[in-house]
Amino acid sequence: MTNSMYSFDSFKLRFPIEDVEVLNSHLLSRRIRIEYDEDTGEVISEDVLQSKSLKHNYGLYQIHFAITETFNRTEVIVLVNSKLLEHSYLNGITMSNIELVYNKLMQAEVIYLPFESFLYGCVSDIDIKKDITVESITDFETYTLELERFSRAKKKVGHGVNRPNSATNKGVEWNKRSTATVANPFLKVYHKGLESRHGHNNKFFSHYVDQDTLKNMVRIETTLKNSKHFKAYGINSCFLKDFLSLKQSQLREIVSDTIKRNLNERIRTHKPKNSDSMTPSQTVYFNLMSTLTEQLKLSRDEVISICLQNHKNKQQKSRSKKVVEEVYDLYIDGETYQIEAEKTKTFFKNLGWV
Repeated sequence: MTNSMYSFDSFKLRFPIEDVEVLNSHLLSRRIRIEYDEDTGEVISEDVLQSKSLKHNYGLYQIHFAITETFNRTEVIVLVNSKLLEHSYLNGITMSNIELVYNKLMQAEVIYLPFESFLYGCVSDIDIKKDITVESITDFETYTLELERFSRAKKKVGHGVNRPNSATNKGVEWNKRSTATVANPFLKVYHKGLESRHGHNNKFFSHYVDQDTLKNMVRIETTLKNSKHFKAYGINSCFLKDFLSLKQSQLREIVSDTIKRNLNERIRTHKPKNSDSMTPSQTVYFNLMSTLTEQLKLSRDEVISICLQNHKNKQQKSRSKKVVEEVYDLYIDGETYQIEAEKTKTFFKNLGWV
């Protein structure tokens, strides 16, 4: 299994309009479709077809440009994504290739601003990504089941886990991009190989990206939405150059925190009561049995049975049984996780799953 570095897949980039030269006048236009009654001339409806925005077609992908007016402030918006890197798409956007992205945007001749000003654009809705190669789709399906199993329960609509598992789309995602917050961040783990073959950008991928490289590729992706989200990770700037300067350790920390907010701990350890009196062998057995009890929801008899498996010498097995029963009864029995495990075991037994 191999994995790549963290980088940026996409982001929204904003510039004050006074810093930008608009080259394509269509960006400034506002087109409306009017439906009216031929007999009376009465206007029935008005639909905005284009409100100071346009999409530039690069052949196999598009980039969206727009002008927005909020709080008496006019800004130019560019929705930047790593397709602009074309054959280097999988590298994601980094400081080392941002000038290629800039040059490609300027080639569209929609807007112009100097490269130095471009780096001082303000970013939001930033997708951080990392690619991992797995051995097979079957393995990935197993991993997604585990991710779903360990997901935190969420009560609000739009929050929580979703696990698509069709022939053309496999993965797990938590929360929605549109409603994500610092406490409930958007996170997605999906099979990039399947998306590249069956998604709406399949022509782009078949032309620009080696299909053998994509075959067993999985992507993890999370979104930083706005300044509130940035500040949660100690980022007090919205400038593109500052995000591109973030270290791998900082991006890893952001993704790791997003995972922790959506998933329960994969391995939870417990500290036994009166641990000072435990022998080394008792400590080893406690660590094993407490993990089996909590993680797998196994009962006392099931845990002890697993600990005693594969003993060939009856005398040694008898001695070991005495130790593990003593450890269980002294240090595990009555703990909250043990009581929950017994309740779970009873429920599954009543179902007939034993």
